[in-house]
Amino acid sequence: MKAPRRAFLGGLAGAPLLPAGLLKSAAEPPPAAPDGGAVAEGLLQAARARFGHHLSPSEIVEVRKGIESVLRSGEKLRTVVLTSADEPVGIFEARPRGTRAGGRR
Repeated sequence: MKAPRRAFLGGLAGAPLLPAGLLKSAAEPPPAAPDGGAVAEGLLQAARARFGHHLSPSEIVEVRKGIESVLRSGEKLRTVVLTSADEPVGIFEARPRGTRAGGRR
């Protein structure tokens, strides 16, 4: 059951009485991201814990390289600034030979 409108508005009236720590400003910057090396090491430890009995030492080295590569790619992607005018790539739709748009022959 939905809360009645008056109960909701009554809850909003009490908001100024909450401790300041509970009311975060939207203008606050997000917390800093952890160091990439620490993230890579944490992910590698998780992979070792889960799949370590299946991996040889040389495969663990390859897993580390893969994790670091993916993290570097993510950092590069985060540096690209997008505007609201940027659009996604057009949709590709595979159609069998001899058909036109809309699925008609």
